[in-house]
Amino acid sequence: MKASEFAVLVVDDDPMVVSALKFFAETRGYGFTSAGGVAEAKRALASQPADMSSSTSTCPTATASTCSTARWSSIRRRWSSP
Repeated sequence: MKASEFAVLVVDDDPMVVSALKFFAETRGYGFTSAGGVAEAKRALASQPADMSSSTSTCPTATASTCSTARWSSIRRRWSSP
């Protein structure tokens, strides 16, 4: 897989964290999507699957467990598809 085919999703409501991770991902050629909370992350994953995700330990709109479960389900679907 080329770096340009690898997609990263960051779920965080801190613009400084998102900006730093976006810079890191894009300078390496990775696709980048960010979301400020769980609902936004679910919408992002529905339109753009992610290969990797990172989130704040304190999701502003749900528990970290709910946030992680939604992201993991999407990533598993992407990699288990033929």
